[in-house]
Amino acid sequence: KSFELTKVIHLLEDPLTANLKEKHLFTLKNLLKKSQIGFILKELTGIAKILNICAEKVKDHHEYLPILCEALKICSLPFLKEKSSDELNYAKDATDFLSHMGNILMKIILKKNKSEFCVCVSVKHLEGLQVTSPGYRLQLLERSDLAQTLLLSMAALENQPQIKLKLLQTLQFLSSSSDKNCALMLSARGAETMCLHMNEDDPTRQMLLRTSDILWNLLERGCREDVTAQLNSMECILSLKEAFLRSFEYSDRQVTNVLLMIITVIAETLTSLLIVDCSRFNENQIVCIYASVKNPNPSVCDIQINYSQEDLKMKKLLLNLLIIMSNDMAAVQIYREERVILALLTLMKPPGALSEWQTVARDWSVSQQEALQLQALTALAAIAPLLLDNYASCQGNTCLLLLLDWCVKQDAEFERGNNVRSAERGVKKVQVLYCIRVLRSVTASGDETVNQDLCDQGLINQLLGILTQMEANSNDKDIVTIQIMTDIQLILAVLCESDMHRKELFGSEGVEMVIHFLKKGSHKFYSGLGHNKLTLTTIDCVWSCIVGCYTTEDYFLAKGGVCLLLDMLSVSSALIF
Repeated sequence: KSFELTKVIHLLEDPLTANLKEKHLFTLKNLLKKSQIGFILKELTGIAKILNICAEKVKDHHEYLPILCEALKICSLPFLKEKSSDELNYAKDATDFLSHMGNILMKIILKKNKSEFCVCVSVKHLEGLQVTSPGYRLQLLERSDLAQTLLLSMAALENQPQIKLKLLQTLQFLSSSSDKNCALMLSARGAETMCLHMNEDDPTRQMLLRTSDILWNLLERGCREDVTAQLNSMECILSLKEAFLRSFEYSDRQVTNVLLMIITVIAETLTSLLIVDCSRFNENQIVCIYASVKNPNPSVCDIQINYSQEDLKMKKLLLNLLIIMSNDMAAVQIYREERVILALLTLMKPPGALSEWQTVARDWSVSQQEALQLQALTALAAIAPLLLDNYASCQGNTCLLLLLDWCVKQDAEFERGNNVRSAERGVKKVQVLYCIRVLRSVTASGDETVNQDLCDQGLINQLLGILTQMEANSNDKDIVTIQIMTDIQLILAVLCESDMHRKELFGSEGVEMVIHFLKKGSHKFYSGLGHNKLTLTTIDCVWSCIVGCYTTEDYFLAKGGVCLLLDMLSVSSALIF
């Protein structure tokens, strides 16, 4: 066959036969007919040369176009080998062949080509023939410049949307199958190219889906720094914003969620200033958070929520994005104007405490409501200290204490609460943990008005009651319980440190709890479950909640508290200090 290929090349190149078009076509069709089951590895160099000649001729003679199309169809089949060693011996030839095929696509626009050259790696069982191993093609693609070539050809397909979609399908496959292909695409500024093409008109609605998926593949499998650097321009951010708005036209939220994940990674890696400047994006971000809750802002349109898992994921992603962007004060100002605190408090309220303007979320399942509630509490812990005026005006303290009380009452058997990662129903202990974290975040801000309001509503006694209940049913191996007790003691220390009346409220019940924790000693200091932090916060409570108040000091001394401290120093000073 090598001899046949040499004759074909001579026929195409010889000046005496270079214009014999009909003979060329006849010979080429016969050649391809003999290769219908795939190209042989050792023949790829000759075949590549023949196809390159055809690509040059097709510019003036379109009759050669079907030959190239047929050759591309054959390229979708696995290469054939005569011996096992052929894969190694002809690896460079095969890599060059794939690069040549990419160059052919760059030189001409195949109007009839439906992108059969989509890098098919399926193996057909052909009797008497040996195909290359399944992973061989992928290895060749990584060594070739095909991914770069296909990416650069996007600009030549502006008026051919069907072929562009096929090309995107190929790039989608390449980016999902190999880290090296992602690196090659990024070297040709693939992230920027995908971002700027994602909003092109497309009746099939596949353009946005495929470009966003490719972009996510580049983020996930490529270098995130390179991706974000390529997207760090107002043009790209505006394109992402427009794509985000258009994604709501789709029946499901898959595209929306992919775009949100992309935007989240960008906001995490780069300054969020560019995203914040896109005010319309931020307004619609707030709209999505308000979705399924009656929006108090009449100027904002509603977004239809179907209460699916994709809708749930969308809202959780948006809430997470709120946290990330809160590092920028420009974003915080938008949160203030759009009353984000009100939306978060609404999402975290227990069913019995819904305000009159909120629509009851009957369409969310119990587990979905719990997931949204926990995510809203996480966002509130990050944002509330930045917007304490809004938090106070929306009666945030009251909402949190109501939720805290509801969680404790709902779970009569508190010790059976789930751990932080559980998705089962009745995760009351986890809800308590997240409530406590918000309270810790708010009290740590040092705003005396907010802290005094909490004390006036009985927070100190409520927290001591929770400590007593949890310790009565405690499991020394329950990480969530230990985290809750640690955070509660931190809150009590902050509230009582500089206020005599609050130390009196801490009273004998608080001293009894401190004595109990001190008696446990430091034998579990290195358990890895958080006992070390619990021990240190107990000592902090002694200093902040007991020392300085005669009544609590006397009771602490009467209970032998000083002896317990001395015992702890004698056996565990090395651990603590």
